[in-house]
Amino acid sequence: MSLFYTHMAQENSHSDKQIRKQARQAERAARKQARKERREQRRAERQMRRNQRRLRQQAFAEKIAEKITWLFDNEIRQIQQEKKTSISTKRHSVNITLLSSEIFKQLSLQGFLGFVAIIPEFLQSFKSQIRLLYERAIQQGVPDSSITKELLLMVYLHTIPQKFGIQYFFEEDAILVQQSASKFYTNVSKAIAFHVVGQLAKSLVCKWLPVVGNLLSQYWTQQFTNSLLQNASLIFSKKLKFVETPAKEEILSPLPEEHEEADLHKLLAMVAIIKQDKSIHLSEKQFFEELMRNSDLDEDEKSEIQEAIESEEPITIDYSFYEQHPEEVMPVLEDLWAIAQIDKNIHLSEIQLLADFAARFNIPVHQLLAYRSS
Repeated sequence: MSLFYTHMAQENSHSDKQIRKQARQAERAARKQARKERREQRRAERQMRRNQRRLRQQAFAEKIAEKITWLFDNEIRQIQQEKKTSISTKRHSVNITLLSSEIFKQLSLQGFLGFVAIIPEFLQSFKSQIRLLYERAIQQGVPDSSITKELLLMVYLHTIPQKFGIQYFFEEDAILVQQSASKFYTNVSKAIAFHVVGQLAKSLVCKWLPVVGNLLSQYWTQQFTNSLLQNASLIFSKKLKFVETPAKEEILSPLPEEHEEADLHKLLAMVAIIKQDKSIHLSEKQFFEELMRNSDLDEDEKSEIQEAIESEEPITIDYSFYEQHPEEVMPVLEDLWAIAQIDKNIHLSEIQLLADFAARFNIPVHQLLAYRSS
């Protein structure tokens, strides 16, 4: 009889263990499901914030397009007037601050601090580009009367990848544009604005930090100017012919989607360069924390970054992400350069990391290094 009770007790004990095990498994499954639901909710919230930013950026691009249109009209008219009367450019220069005020107000309300600093620099660069292209046309023998806003805008259209649905074809002595001149003027202005806003918005620094973002916008606009001048000779060697085709639905080039993991990879790359000189300066810490606050990272991702900062082990950049998303290469390289110089003491190891990154993607790094914060 005692053996019977002993056996029963053992079975009950085993059954209790099974019940507790099943309960623990159920709890773990519930926690796992809850984590999954929280991640999905955070992902949905993050995507909603991205969509809202894209809508705001689109509105900003539309406003900037209006200013570009006005600048081309005003600046070409002014250049031609100066050539007739020899009046100094300075007396009739456009007040960029006033021109930017409407965009300033909208951007400030939306919190895009970096964009607020970039807008005046961006518009000023257009003034300079218009004058450079005008002079290049003169040097190439284009008569003053033939240097129109449409001709200069054609250089921009041929330089940027997104064409806003504008089709054009090269003939022996002409460029055939399948659109009316008035539509061409409006659509190219929009194409330029969307291209520039889309490019600068990929940089965390340009998007959120005023001073350094302005510095990087100078670098970007210089590269853009160089590309324009390289394409100018081809465009100025031909005449423009506009042929309006049957009306089609207007094709707007959307701003690029923000990749879900882009912020994480960019911030981890910044951690790599911060740790290159074996010490983290207060200015670097503040700079980085500001970017973290404005990022879309969830708590798990922030913990991953914090562990990377606190670890004594060096962190390596995940180049595979940038190989799969080449459009993110230049923005992160610019961001890395910004954080390398923020402490006013650029270490050789930081420059080496930048050079290695640039070399991996065949980017000339010497031009980027020429831009230093004062």
